[in-house]
Amino acid sequence: MPTVYIKGISKQYLPGNPVLLPLDLSVSSGELFFLLGPSGCGKSTLLRIIAGFVCPDTGTISFDQKDITNIPPEKRQAAMVFQNYALWPHMTVYENVAFGLEAAGIRNPELDRSVRTALETVQLGDFHGRKPTSLSGGQQQRVALARALAVNPDVLLLDEPLSNLDARLRDSMRVEIRRICKERNLTAIYVTHDRREALSMADRIAVIDKGMIQQTGTPEELYRRPANRFVASFLGECNFIPVTHVSSGKNGTAVKTSIGEMVSASQAPAGGSETSAMVRPENILLDPAEGPNIFEAVIESGVFLGETSAWNINSGGCRLAVSEMGIRKRMPGDKCSFSIAPENVVLLKC
Repeated sequence: MPTVYIKGISKQYLPGNPVLLPLDLSVSSGELFFLLGPSGCGKSTLLRIIAGFVCPDTGTISFDQKDITNIPPEKRQAAMVFQNYALWPHMTVYENVAFGLEAAGIRNPELDRSVRTALETVQLGDFHGRKPTSLSGGQQQRVALARALAVNPDVLLLDEPLSNLDARLRDSMRVEIRRICKERNLTAIYVTHDRREALSMADRIAVIDKGMIQQTGTPEELYRRPANRFVASFLGECNFIPVTHVSSGKNGTAVKTSIGEMVSASQAPAGGSETSAMVRPENILLDPAEGPNIFEAVIESGVFLGETSAWNINSGGCRLAVSEMGIRKRMPGDKCSFSIAPENVVLLKC
């Protein structure tokens, strides 16, 4: 499967209102790569440019060393799975999956073999004679995926494919799509606004906002070491603690904050700008026996969530969200201590 190279791609539909600012990106062969960002950030436009449905204003797209920027969609060896499935209601499942093959001039027995293999891959081998209207949402999405797989694409493109499914179906389809991509060693580019989808499925993620790539990396890299406040917040709940002074120390970066002095394993942002310490709620340990960065706080409120409890605590006038595993009875007004490991304190520009 090819490596996808995107160089200097930009797009604006209206003068002075750019959807994509010039960006560079590469997706490795066999990689499941996610474009993650809020609605209107430009991620779907970028996917449609890769597919050939939208012409870029600047830049080039290459599959390996082949420039495909000006090649029509049907000759790009890319297949797309759409958010709304785009199935023909008057056709059977078999006919829908065969549609792209017939358009490409493929005939039996190769056509029949490709359709049946694709349906077996998505576990719908017995559904070939059914109409889309008789299928559940999850089954319709599998048909759309089978149609894309049947043409044996070099690159698979998926545009919010699970957004119309309920939560339980989404969970099962996440597992299914990743399994299929890895079994076939597909180079796949997947657009979503759902951080859980991206974190649980992706090999790598590019976080996009306002037409610009904010950060690219593995799910763990982006979650644990975000490049800025937007990436930190978009990938999950976080606390931002104002920092008043930063200095280098033997054991890391020493910072003074509104809750007291603490040590961070991360480097201070360059340029001497205003800084905050980002801490995830699950990385605040209540009532620690010992350790660095220990502070005092008061419980303000809490909610029991089953396997976890969510607390709001106040330390030095700074409110912090805390996620605690297990069942622990705490009441508003209770005093507690808490600690934050230095490797979980990330210093970011305000």
